[in-house]
Amino acid sequence: MDVYSQLQEKLDDISQRFAHEARYFQVCAPPRAEGSEKVHDPIEESPFPETEETLTERAQHSAHAIVALNVQVEQLLGMLPGDEGGEAEQLRELEALVKENEEAGAAVRREREKVRA
Repeated sequence: MDVYSQLQEKLDDISQRFAHEARYFQVCAPPRAEGSEKVHDPIEESPFPETEETLTERAQHSAHAIVALNVQVEQLLGMLPGDEGGEAEQLRELEALVKENEEAGAAVRREREKVRA
């Protein structure tokens, strides 16, 4: 697997982990009011009743996992090729790719015409 695919996979892992944990805390956290707010009943019954202590422990484990994923992302970013060529080199590469694409398109059109004839 190339570095770009690995990097995308790790970024997806971080996003999924954040989404999963946010949903878990939203569903499983015991209702709590701040100041003079009224405590409302939960929207749905929690499948895993939690206490403040267990949620704190889970949050710490989640934070460690997210930090570990972040370290992996940083390592992968360090493996990416540099930008030594600069903008002019990138423009030359892009122009060469455009030319190659146009030539391939012309070849396809020629073959299509042969088939039709």
